[in-house]
Amino acid sequence: MKDIIILGAGGAALNILEYIEDINELSLTWNILGLLDDNINLHNSEIMGYKVLGSIEDSIKWPNAFYISSIGSAQDLELRKLVRDKVPFSNDSFATIIHPKAHVSKTAIIEPGCIICPFTSLQSHTHIKHDSYITSFTLVGHESVIGEHCVVAGRTMIAGSAIIGDCTYIGCGSTLKHEIFIGDHCMIGMGAVLWKNAEPFSKYYAPHARTKEERIIEKNIFKN
Repeated sequence: MKDIIILGAGGAALNILEYIEDINELSLTWNILGLLDDNINLHNSEIMGYKVLGSIEDSIKWPNAFYISSIGSAQDLELRKLVRDKVPFSNDSFATIIHPKAHVSKTAIIEPGCIICPFTSLQSHTHIKHDSYITSFTLVGHESVIGEHCVVAGRTMIAGSAIIGDCTYIGCGSTLKHEIFIGDHCMIGMGAVLWKNAEPFSKYYAPHARTKEERIIEKNIFKN
């Protein structure tokens, strides 16, 4: 078995620990050494029987282990990248976790550090780049590309040939049209229906995927 350490000891870590255990039930693959988290109050505590071993930068102590990030915060789009960059090893030192109940096309490309959760569907010729987290019941349409350090929350529907930039968060239940382009560092709020391209650093919210500025303008129009 291969040693693995989870980065982050919050709620998402609980899911990832279970996913790894599910994989091991089918085929003994991973030996979970423990978790790393920068919250010193968690150090030496246990989560599901696994010890929080120290801070993220302590990863240097385990050069032969594989790593996987549980960071999934919508509050800081850079956090997933920042945590990954504290690990002083190449991308090849990161595990790829694909739950047995995920559907992954034989032509899909999944780079190291990615998590593909149960009941997710990655369709033909999709490409999930390094350190991205695709959560349950999400569909990624044919030939779509998800950038690095992204989080795609549950029940998101991404139509074919979409391109999603790095460090972007797509909220639960969002729908993105065919051939859409979403720039780097974008926030797509949960339940958004996005039919137009999004420039880098944009923020869109439901119900009709408008930017914060557009919503203010629209509100002022209705006032008049």
